Amino acid sequence: FSYLGEGGEREGLDVVLATQLAESLGARLVWVRTSWPTLMKDFRSGAFDVGMSGISIIPARAKEGFFTRAYHEGGKTPITHCGLKNRLTNLDAIDRPGVRVIVNPGGTNERYVTRTLKAATIIRHPDNETIFEALLAGQADLMITDAIEVLVMTKRYDGLCPSMPRTLLTQQNKGWLLPKDPVLLARVEQFLTSLIESGELSQLKAAEIERAAHSAH
Repeated sequence: FSYLGEGGEREGLDVVLATQLAESLGARLVWVRTSWPTLMKDFRSGAFDVGMSGISIIPARAKEGFFTRAYHEGGKTPITHCGLKNRLTNLDAIDRPGVRVIVNPGGTNERYVTRTLKAATIIRHPDNETIFEALLAGQADLMITDAIEVLVMTKRYDGLCPSMPRTLLTQQNKGWLLPKDPVLLARVEQFLTSLIESGELSQLKAAEIERAAHSAH
């Protein structure tokens, strides 16, 4: 959804969409960087007008703001070392003593892991940009994250594979987070609906998946 490219430039689906959205609103685009642990604090403070980049639509967030319609549908699934993919094929195999599960704190990945896993060792890795390198380097055995991220990262890293490739452990859709402003919501919804119904969003998503998969960090 968004990441920094090799030269430090912003890339990803939501970077493209944010640029188009600003143009459609006749607004000047200002980038505001946040993090999963500080997302809602920054939202409450008014640090940004539109929260983007793969934000899961969950009740706790929806109580505080408006969400657009979903622009991506998916859920959580495991990614592991290819040598372990035939061992860690279900939650019973994953949630055992000695299995190390890495997670980025502050978002829905951490919420799911801490709620679900009772016996496995949970390793919290604070840097979203290096967590897959840490997994690949053997600092953990497995990560549970969004299926679209598993798709991208298994394309990017030869040593990483899905261990439950046809299974979603949750159903979590992505939307854009807005203040409780019905006028702004209506304008953003109009823009997003046009992209979805024209098929342009699907084309952009497919192109950005391939681009992210081959991006160097």
